[in-house]
Amino acid sequence: PGRPSTAKAIELVARFNYTDMNDDRAEIYGGEEKDLSLGVNFYLNQYIGVKVNGSYVWVGPHCNAFYQKNFFLAQARLQYIF
Repeated sequence: PGRPSTAKAIELVARFNYTDMNDDRAEIYGGEEKDLSLGVNFYLNQYIGVKVNGSYVWVGPHCNAFYQKNFFLAQARLQYIF
C-alpha cells in the first residue's frame, strides 16, 4: 500500500478471494465465487506504476445465467500516485 523506496521497484502480488452471497435461512441466493489473482507491479519511480494482473474465477451455485462458466480476467493499468 505504500510508495516504493527506490526507482524501478518490482512487486509480486497474489490473492485468493472467496465470496458467498447465499443465505439459506433468509432464502437469499446471490451466488458464490472463488478467484485466484496473480500480478506484477513495476514502479518506474515513486510516482508512476505499471500494473498487470490476471485472475481465474470459479463460479459457484446460484449465479445468474450470464455468469455460469469459470473464466479468466486480465487487467493492465498505468497509475499516477500523488
